[in-house]
Amino acid sequence: VSSVLPYRQSFLDLADRRLWVIGMPPQVANPIPASQLVDGSLRIATRRLREGGWVLISQIVANQRHLHLGERLSLPTPSGSASFRLAATISNYGWIPGTILMNGDEYERLWRSNWASQLAVTLRPGVPLQAGKLAVQQALPAGSALTVLSDSERESEWSTVLGGTLSRLEQASSVVLLVAIAAVVAMMVAAVWQRRGRLDALMSIGMSSWQLARLVFYE
Repeated sequence: VSSVLPYRQSFLDLADRRLWVIGMPPQVANPIPASQLVDGSLRIATRRLREGGWVLISQIVANQRHLHLGERLSLPTPSGSASFRLAATISNYGWIPGTILMNGDEYERLWRSNWASQLAVTLRPGVPLQAGKLAVQQALPAGSALTVLSDSERESEWSTVLGGTLSRLEQASSVVLLVAIAAVVAMMVAAVWQRRGRLDALMSIGMSSWQLARLVFYE
């Protein structure tokens, strides 16, 4: 192993949202996945994230709070309110309420915790992946809750989570659409039923069934 970098994560209640806060190690070569960037420069956002004092937040949260790139925002932390500037907007990392990316060193200071939720292990050049993975597994204490995954395995896991989230959203959208259609049909039936006396009167003075059907259709 050549290096081990800690990722620190927690949840933060902000207004009506429980946001996922990720403290990224500033030493990571590519701390911001290009696929997650929505608005802003990847190069500039990476530099500002390493500098500290800047954060990246989900586009939906930025829109809700009417934030633009470079503007200041205040976040509640265990050390009190902290002021940051918006470096870029991102997607949700699979967490629907929204996500915040910040410098890992700032996270450690503001959250007053050096606990890591994930360790990024870099192998020395020339070490086979499977051999390095096995060595890391053997170095963990017995009964450890940590799971050792390679980059590709981690990406596959994320893709599965994101795919499941999108599938549930599509199912929910279908249910909402069906409920909306049923509600409209119920309203139409109720409107016709309330006017049954008027429709009976029209039939009694000679309106044909075809004319009645056209009237109901247009209404």
